[in-house]
Amino acid sequence: MIGVIGLMALLLAAMVIFFIVALILTLISKPTHGKFLRIIQHEVVGTYAIYEIDGQEYKNTFPAEITFTKFIYREGKTYPVRLFKGKKKYMLYDWYSWIVIGAGLVLSGGLLALLIWAVLAFT
Repeated sequence: MIGVIGLMALLLAAMVIFFIVALILTLISKPTHGKFLRIIQHEVVGTYAIYEIDGQEYKNTFPAEITFTKFIYREGKTYPVRLFKGKKKYMLYDWYSWIVIGAGLVLSGGLLALLIWAVLAFT
């Protein structure tokens, strides 16, 4: 049982670190505007929003919400986005990414805190 709890804590801690890194990259990325073009289907992960910035197409870093696509994305509309460009890779964050990062941090951080509290309270 201790091994399972330890594995759960390790996975939740990894998720918290992932969302903290994503938040930091979002905050240090350059704010700009991107024209939403379309949603594409990825072979492995799901769907992604494609934006055009300065004549170049960029794929959003986080998968797109497919249930409410028509409410979230409007084809041809310009949205505020944040673009982090490295030497070989880029990361694009739209407003939906902020929701994903915030919810991910709250949920994974809350579950990790609850797990730690439960372990401390019941040992």
